[in-house]
Amino acid sequence: MPDPLSRRALFAAAPAALPFALTAQQQTTAPPDLGARVYNVRTYGAKGDGKTLDTAAIQTAIDTCTRERGGTVLIPAGDFVVGTVELKSNVTLHLAAAGRLLGSAKPEDYRAGTGVPPATATS
Repeated sequence: MPDPLSRRALFAAAPAALPFALTAQQQTTAPPDLGARVYNVRTYGAKGDGKTLDTAAIQTAIDTCTRERGGTVLIPAGDFVVGTVELKSNVTLHLAAAGRLLGSAKPEDYRAGTGVPPATATS
């Protein structure tokens, strides 16, 4: 029968032997809110009244979220009129139950996204 003390010593040493185990310093230095912040587009000036062009405010919320290492951009209740909006990495776009993104009816509110060539008109 194995000595129970030697089994305890084996299991106590096991976490240190795991190559993926985090050290105490690594566990405490990770930012606790990485990707957990919420960026409400109204905070950035979006009106959501169905008339005002909210593209700039929504894009600013997305850009800020990306710059601050990710999170959720919230489209709250309301009708937000937009032209071209570029989503970015580490950003979750969340539409609340009564939140809507409405495409602008004006062609001038749209542009080719970064890295996308503008369309050529054919006659």
